Amino acid sequence: MIAHDILNIATAMLPEHRKAWGEAMRHEIEIIDNGQEALIFAFGCLWAACSERITVMKLITGFGRLGVGLVTLLYGTLFISGFVFFVSVLFFHAPDRFYDQLLLRHPDVAAARLRDYPVLLAYCGFTASSYIAAAICLIRWRPKAFAWCCLAALIGPALLIATAVHAGSPVFISFYTCLIPWVMLVVASLCFSWMDAGGKKPAQPGPAAA
Repeated sequence: MIAHDILNIATAMLPEHRKAWGEAMRHEIEIIDNGQEALIFAFGCLWAACSERITVMKLITGFGRLGVGLVTLLYGTLFISGFVFFVSVLFFHAPDRFYDQLLLRHPDVAAARLRDYPVLLAYCGFTASSYIAAAICLIRWRPKAFAWCCLAALIGPALLIATAVHAGSPVFISFYTCLIPWVMLVVASLCFSWMDAGGKKPAQPGPAAA
Protein backbone atom coordinates (compact mmCIF):
# COMPACT_ATOMS: atom_id res chain seq x y z
CA MET A 1 0.00 0.00 0.00
CA ILE A 2 1.37 3.41 -1.01
CA ALA A 3 0.36 5.05 2.28
CA HIS A 4 2.39 2.50 4.26
CA ASP A 5 5.43 3.01 2.00
CA ILE A 6 5.25 6.78 2.53
CA LEU A 7 4.89 6.25 6.27
CA ASN A 8 7.94 3.97 6.29
CA ILE A 9 9.96 6.76 4.66
CA ALA A 10 8.63 9.23 7.23
CA THR A 11 9.49 7.07 10.23
CA ALA A 12 12.95 6.35 8.83
CA MET A 13 13.62 10.09 8.66
CA LEU A 14 12.71 10.70 12.29
CA PRO A 15 15.59 11.35 14.72
CA GLU A 16 16.19 8.99 17.64
CA HIS A 17 14.28 11.03 20.19
CA ARG A 18 11.18 10.78 17.95
CA LYS A 19 11.14 7.01 17.33
CA ALA A 20 8.23 6.53 19.74
CA TRP A 21 6.32 9.06 17.69
CA GLY A 22 7.01 6.93 14.61
CA GLU A 23 5.54 3.86 16.30
CA ALA A 24 2.44 5.87 17.18
CA MET A 25 2.12 6.82 13.51
CA ARG A 26 2.25 3.16 12.51
CA HIS A 27 -0.50 2.23 14.97
CA GLU A 28 -2.63 5.18 13.84
CA ILE A 29 -2.49 4.30 10.15
CA GLU A 30 -3.57 0.74 10.87
CA ILE A 31 -6.79 2.08 12.37
CA ILE A 32 -7.65 4.13 9.25
CA ASP A 33 -9.68 1.97 6.88
CA ASN A 34 -10.17 4.59 4.15
CA GLY A 35 -7.38 4.53 1.56
CA GLN A 36 -7.57 8.23 0.73
CA GLU A 37 -7.53 9.28 4.37
CA ALA A 38 -4.60 6.94 5.01
CA LEU A 39 -2.69 8.54 2.14
CA ILE A 40 -3.37 12.05 3.46
CA PHE A 41 -2.28 10.96 6.93
CA ALA A 42 0.92 9.42 5.53
CA PHE A 43 1.81 12.63 3.67
CA GLY A 44 1.17 14.60 6.85
CA CYS A 45 3.53 12.30 8.73
CA LEU A 46 6.14 12.71 5.99
CA TRP A 47 5.93 16.49 6.27
CA ALA A 48 6.20 16.29 10.07
CA ALA A 49 9.26 14.04 9.73
CA CYS A 50 10.87 16.49 7.28
CA SER A 51 10.15 19.30 9.72
CA GLU A 52 12.07 17.43 12.42
CA ARG A 53 15.18 17.60 10.27
CA ILE A 54 15.93 21.18 11.16
CA THR A 55 19.09 21.46 9.06
CA VAL A 56 17.36 20.22 5.91
CA MET A 57 14.42 22.57 6.37
CA LYS A 58 16.71 25.52 7.02
CA LEU A 59 18.65 24.75 3.86
CA ILE A 60 15.46 24.53 1.81
CA THR A 61 14.02 27.78 3.17
CA GLY A 62 17.38 29.56 3.04
CA PHE A 63 18.11 28.68 -0.58
CA GLY A 64 14.46 29.26 -1.47
CA ARG A 65 14.51 32.77 -0.06
CA LEU A 66 17.84 33.43 -1.74
CA GLY A 67 16.54 32.31 -5.14
CA VAL A 68 13.27 34.24 -4.94
CA GLY A 69 15.12 37.26 -3.53
CA LEU A 70 17.60 37.31 -6.43
CA VAL A 71 14.78 37.07 -8.98
CA THR A 72 12.98 39.91 -7.19
CA LEU A 73 16.20 41.93 -7.18
CA LEU A 74 16.55 41.41 -10.93
CA TYR A 75 12.93 42.45 -11.39
CA GLY A 76 13.61 45.63 -9.41
CA THR A 77 16.69 46.50 -11.47
CA LEU A 78 14.62 46.25 -14.66
CA PHE A 79 12.34 48.93 -13.25
CA ILE A 80 15.38 51.05 -12.42
CA SER A 81 16.22 51.06 -16.13
CA GLY A 82 12.64 52.14 -16.85
CA PHE A 83 12.90 54.90 -14.25
CA VAL A 84 16.16 56.17 -15.78
CA PHE A 85 14.57 56.08 -19.24
CA PHE A 86 11.57 58.20 -18.24
CA VAL A 87 13.82 60.65 -16.36
CA SER A 88 15.91 61.09 -19.50
CA VAL A 89 12.78 61.58 -21.64
CA LEU A 90 11.08 64.03 -19.26
CA PHE A 91 14.02 66.14 -18.16
CA PHE A 92 16.67 65.67 -20.85
CA HIS A 93 14.38 65.29 -23.91
CA ALA A 94 15.81 61.92 -24.89
CA PRO A 95 14.02 60.24 -27.83
CA ASP A 96 11.23 57.74 -27.15
CA ARG A 97 11.11 55.38 -30.11
CA PHE A 98 8.01 53.62 -28.85
CA TYR A 99 6.19 56.96 -28.72
CA ASP A 100 7.33 57.75 -32.28
CA GLN A 101 5.93 54.42 -33.52
CA LEU A 102 2.65 54.98 -31.71
CA LEU A 103 2.37 58.47 -33.15
CA LEU A 104 2.41 57.04 -36.67
CA ARG A 105 -0.04 54.18 -36.06
CA HIS A 106 -2.13 55.11 -33.01
CA PRO A 107 -2.06 58.87 -32.34
CA ASP A 108 -4.60 58.60 -29.49
CA VAL A 109 -2.46 56.06 -27.65
CA ALA A 110 0.64 58.17 -28.28
CA ALA A 111 -1.09 61.21 -26.79
CA ALA A 112 -2.06 59.18 -23.71
CA ARG A 113 1.52 57.98 -23.28
CA LEU A 114 2.86 61.52 -23.57
CA ARG A 115 0.34 62.79 -21.02
CA ASP A 116 1.08 60.00 -18.57
CA TYR A 117 4.90 60.16 -18.55
CA PRO A 118 4.95 61.43 -14.93
CA VAL A 119 2.74 58.52 -13.83
CA LEU A 120 5.00 56.02 -15.59
CA LEU A 121 8.03 57.64 -13.95
CA ALA A 122 6.45 57.35 -10.49
CA TYR A 123 5.36 53.77 -11.21
CA CYS A 124 8.88 52.66 -12.14
CA GLY A 125 10.39 54.50 -9.17
CA PHE A 126 8.02 53.06 -6.57
CA THR A 127 8.19 49.57 -8.02
CA ALA A 128 11.98 49.49 -8.36
CA SER A 129 12.73 50.73 -4.84
CA SER A 130 10.05 48.57 -3.22
CA TYR A 131 11.09 45.35 -4.96
CA ILE A 132 14.79 45.88 -4.27
CA ALA A 133 14.07 46.55 -0.58
CA ALA A 134 11.73 43.54 -0.45
CA ALA A 135 14.42 41.33 -2.01
CA ILE A 136 16.98 42.39 0.60
CA CYS A 137 14.51 41.83 3.46
CA LEU A 138 13.53 38.44 2.01
CA ILE A 139 17.13 37.23 1.71
CA ARG A 140 18.07 38.47 5.19
CA TRP A 141 14.55 37.57 6.39
CA ARG A 142 13.21 40.59 8.21
CA PRO A 143 9.48 39.70 8.25
CA LYS A 144 8.08 43.08 9.32
CA ALA A 145 10.27 45.09 6.97
CA PHE A 146 9.46 42.66 4.16
CA ALA A 147 5.71 43.09 4.77
CA TRP A 148 6.03 46.89 4.63
CA CYS A 149 8.05 46.66 1.41
CA CYS A 150 5.38 44.46 -0.16
CA LEU A 151 2.73 47.01 0.80
CA ALA A 152 4.86 49.80 -0.68
CA ALA A 153 5.26 47.79 -3.89
CA LEU A 154 1.50 48.09 -4.42
CA ILE A 155 1.67 51.89 -4.64
CA GLY A 156 3.03 51.91 -8.20
CA PRO A 157 0.47 49.48 -9.67
CA ALA A 158 -2.33 51.19 -7.72
CA LEU A 159 -1.26 54.52 -9.20
CA LEU A 160 -1.27 53.05 -12.70
CA ILE A 161 -4.62 51.33 -12.36
CA ALA A 162 -6.26 54.39 -10.79
CA THR A 163 -4.99 56.55 -13.65
CA ALA A 164 -6.20 54.02 -16.22
CA VAL A 165 -9.67 53.83 -14.70
CA HIS A 166 -9.94 57.62 -14.37
CA ALA A 167 -8.67 58.52 -17.84
CA GLY A 168 -9.60 55.38 -19.77
CA SER A 169 -6.04 55.33 -21.04
CA PRO A 170 -5.26 52.38 -23.37
CA VAL A 171 -1.57 52.59 -22.39
CA PHE A 172 -2.23 50.98 -19.03
CA ILE A 173 -4.28 47.98 -20.11
CA SER A 174 -1.25 45.66 -20.16
CA PHE A 175 -0.06 46.88 -16.76
CA TYR A 176 -2.68 44.88 -14.87
CA THR A 177 -0.22 41.98 -15.18
CA CYS A 178 2.26 43.89 -12.99
CA LEU A 179 0.49 42.42 -9.95
CA ILE A 180 1.42 38.85 -10.95
CA PRO A 181 5.09 39.06 -9.75
CA TRP A 182 3.88 40.69 -6.53
CA VAL A 183 1.44 37.85 -5.85
CA MET A 184 4.14 35.26 -6.62
CA LEU A 185 6.59 36.99 -4.27
CA VAL A 186 4.09 37.12 -1.39
CA VAL A 187 2.95 33.50 -1.88
CA ALA A 188 6.57 32.27 -2.00
CA SER A 189 7.48 34.16 1.17
CA LEU A 190 4.43 32.76 2.98
CA CYS A 191 5.38 29.23 1.93
CA PHE A 192 8.94 29.69 3.19
CA SER A 193 7.63 31.11 6.47
CA TRP A 194 5.37 28.09 6.91
CA MET A 195 8.24 25.71 6.16
CA ASP A 196 10.53 27.58 8.54
CA ALA A 197 7.95 27.44 11.33
CA GLY A 198 7.46 23.73 10.72
CA GLY A 199 11.20 23.11 10.95
CA LYS A 200 11.62 24.45 14.46
CA LYS A 201 12.22 21.83 17.09
CA PRO A 202 9.60 21.81 19.83
CA ALA A 203 10.82 22.93 23.24
CA GLN A 204 12.04 20.12 25.42
CA PRO A 205 10.54 19.92 28.91
CA GLY A 206 12.90 21.05 31.63
CA PRO A 207 13.76 19.07 34.76
CA ALA A 208 10.90 18.73 37.19
CA ALA A 209 11.05 21.05 40.14
CA ALA A 210 11.79 19.38 43.44
